[in-house]
Amino acid sequence: MSGQRAETRTPTPRAPPTHLLLIPQNLSLSLSFSLSKQSVDFSHLARALAGASADAHTARGAPFTPWATEDVIRLDSAGGDPPAAAPPGAAQRAAWRAAGLRAVGGGRVAVVVLAGGQGTRLGSAAPKGCYDIGLPSGVSLYGLLAARVLKLRRLAAGKGGDDGHQAGAPGRSEEGGTEGGRHPPLAPLTLYVMTSRATHAATVAHFAAAANFGLGPRGVAFVCQGELPVTGAPGTAAAGRVLLATPSTLARAPDGNGGLYGALARSGALGRMQGDGVAVVDVVCVDNALAAPGDPTFLGACLSSTPAFAVGCRALRRGSPAEKVGVFARDAGGALRVLEYSELSADDAAATVERAAGSGGEGDRAGRDLRYGWANICMHAFSLPFLLSTAASFEGRALYHAATKPVPTVEGPTPATKLELFIFDAFDAAPPGSVVVAGVDRAAAFAPVKAATGTDTPADARAAVLARGAAWVRAAGGRVATPPGVEVGPAVSLDGEGLEEVAGREVVEEGDALLGGVNDA
Repeated sequence: MSGQRAETRTPTPRAPPTHLLLIPQNLSLSLSFSLSKQSVDFSHLARALAGASADAHTARGAPFTPWATEDVIRLDSAGGDPPAAAPPGAAQRAAWRAAGLRAVGGGRVAVVVLAGGQGTRLGSAAPKGCYDIGLPSGVSLYGLLAARVLKLRRLAAGKGGDDGHQAGAPGRSEEGGTEGGRHPPLAPLTLYVMTSRATHAATVAHFAAAANFGLGPRGVAFVCQGELPVTGAPGTAAAGRVLLATPSTLARAPDGNGGLYGALARSGALGRMQGDGVAVVDVVCVDNALAAPGDPTFLGACLSSTPAFAVGCRALRRGSPAEKVGVFARDAGGALRVLEYSELSADDAAATVERAAGSGGEGDRAGRDLRYGWANICMHAFSLPFLLSTAASFEGRALYHAATKPVPTVEGPTPATKLELFIFDAFDAAPPGSVVVAGVDRAAAFAPVKAATGTDTPADARAAVLARGAAWVRAAGGRVATPPGVEVGPAVSLDGEGLEEVAGREVVEEGDALLGGVNDA
């Protein structure tokens, strides 16, 4: 599977329901037959359309209540975002980090990067992961995340035997980065990249050109997410009709980040994870320049929870009532849910609750916090048993989300209904008590790359990476000479560790050893 698109099972085509118009009625019989043989489960499509048009808010378990701050564990740094109720001490954080490194070293962790999006809003025709946000190293987003995985594998190498798990499951090898043993061995962790049909070939080529960024031939695998046909948008002449991309092919769109569960199963990735002895899968998005795939402290907190965790989520404090982020909540049955910002009324979005002095709030002062205060940033961890059960059931029970967007069709750009699954809509299946929500520091964990101008730009993300590097240098006793900050490459430090040598030094941006090479660990 490494470097290649995995084989997928082709479902048996089914006849379209009478209320769905597969193709325009004036097409020839032979062309109509050709289109009808394209593998589409039209009964599933009809159910998905019907569910998306229903009152999803009620169907998903309303009424909702906010996810309480006392149910959030704090992984953010002192003085960062308003923290949770009681920050763990240094000893607890160190224990979680050690547990996470043991899990990685023992081959019990896999990482998935969600990378189905293109860089269109960035002015690029390439996959978003190929984009260079302007760091001094010139590394792409793919390269940045891969370098962090490489450093994690080096830090964790040989640490897997401490809790009874031997490093490297049967049949797995610990690949070094170069010939001749110049570098130490790597812990057995695979980076899975979920692409879309539009980004798959370019993504595979990008990794091949960089020799998998030092991760080795078995250290990277690619999984392509599924697609669904698009239909004419309500109120248009083609409403309810499956649209054509060409005279002989259906117009399709990726099935959303919630397509991850089915894609992992269909591609054989879940089976491979089982064979490798993986216990936990960490999922991050490619367009977060500060994402820490396989973050050992977060994974250690998840793996140390009681009862055993099924779903883990990193969370941020919302910056303002107007911030367009989803929020963590509980449904009527107490299960974890994520509400999109569009699902919150203006009153709920702005509602606040009192924070008492000494409770661990912002600056540890009395004041008020947003009631729906914890934001989803699509950085999740899953136990393998949860992924296996979800892959078997999610697509059949999930509510699809509909979005109206223009798509290219045989008749030109056409308003269309795209159906997507969201990864968080599976969270309600987590057993009671098996959810971990961890508050993280925005400045250390979240730098989205969404558009060329406005907010969440490459320039914003670059500044965030440089500022975090500068904070690490200062924490280690160094001084930063360059005002924007410094790029501390993952080859040098994963999360601020190992920088003792900068104490008392002035660190400059260009040419400094802290920059590190992508493959120089």
